[in-house]
Amino acid sequence: MIWGSAIFLNNRYYSNLLEPFGCTFYIVVSCIFIGSLYLVVFRTVAHAAILLPDQLIDRRPDYDISKLQKYLLNIFIILLFGYTIEIIICGWIPIVWYLGGIASDILNYHEFGIKGLHGLFQSLYFLATTGIFLCYLKKGNKKYLIYFVLALFISVIFITRQGIIVVLLQSAILYFLNRKVKISNIILTIGIIIANVMLFGLIGAFRTGTESFMALAQFTDKWPSWLPSGFAWVYIYITTPLSNLDNTFNTFIPRHTLYHSICDLLPTPIRVIIYSEEELVKGSLASTFNVSTYLVETFQDFGIVGPIFFGILAFALCYYVYLKAVNVKTIDYQLMYAILGQCLILSIFFNHFTFLPIMTQFVWIWIFRLYANKYSLTHMDTFDKSECILQIVGR
Repeated sequence: MIWGSAIFLNNRYYSNLLEPFGCTFYIVVSCIFIGSLYLVVFRTVAHAAILLPDQLIDRRPDYDISKLQKYLLNIFIILLFGYTIEIIICGWIPIVWYLGGIASDILNYHEFGIKGLHGLFQSLYFLATTGIFLCYLKKGNKKYLIYFVLALFISVIFITRQGIIVVLLQSAILYFLNRKVKISNIILTIGIIIANVMLFGLIGAFRTGTESFMALAQFTDKWPSWLPSGFAWVYIYITTPLSNLDNTFNTFIPRHTLYHSICDLLPTPIRVIIYSEEELVKGSLASTFNVSTYLVETFQDFGIVGPIFFGILAFALCYYVYLKAVNVKTIDYQLMYAILGQCLILSIFFNHFTFLPIMTQFVWIWIFRLYANKYSLTHMDTFDKSECILQIVGR
């Protein structure tokens, strides 16, 4: 739906930065859509034909939520220690720099943190904060909601918009997994989206200036100027990644290696040695708007086959984990789907499927499984120990 809306908005050509998509673009997008639709239809038909009977559904019990609470507490203790060390070593705090407490011509908030460790801490933060919200959904205790809001302020202190967006998206996915969808919830969600659009425009005007942005965006006379500036920001940020991807299709010669595909899986100290700054800018038509969706790296490496295969594979993985999260409803699968769902939603901007701080969350979930399973095997009451062992091995 997001991709379809972005394609429609791009084809309105409200900005001179946007151009008609080429044939390759439509071939890639159509193949991914058809392949993904086939997977959904095949699974539905196969299940109806009793090729996948209900007896094969994993019916293991959920993990004890108290174990998740203790696990998250340990993570936040690690984060508190890690962030304190970073502040001591760096000697400054991003929010203080941003508010003018430190000379802005000396530092930049992007430079904060210990290279190679800050991304690790971010990964722990993503999972722990999302996990707090899941505790609230499972137990209904509003104190977890307060903890969740307080945890969000960590992203404010370090000025990481990515942190806020990732956590909020993952939490929203968990909410809709654990709560019935009501009309009031849909209206509230739409209201929140509109409010965020307005806020996005205000923040952009504060940081860049509305006039400067409008000049960079090169809007045509067709743009409805009566709309609040937030809508202009959202329009440009949603449409330019598709144009950048199309530009890559038309100008880049594939390398037929994994050179670009593994770039964001490498820790920063290694990545900056291997890749130049020019190689990290992926097909952008304008230096200010330089993201190119989650498909650009695989095209740079493998040509047209790369994004088609990767797009279908990413959807298949999301769909499989979604079925597990809905049918099994255990903590681990719900957290995994929240991560993958967030990757899918943000796929129009960048590739979180191969972004190290995002994917490392799966490592922390795997460690949680080991931690919780060790406890459950020694405290059996309603579930047979031998059956539990078989379930663990079968995962």
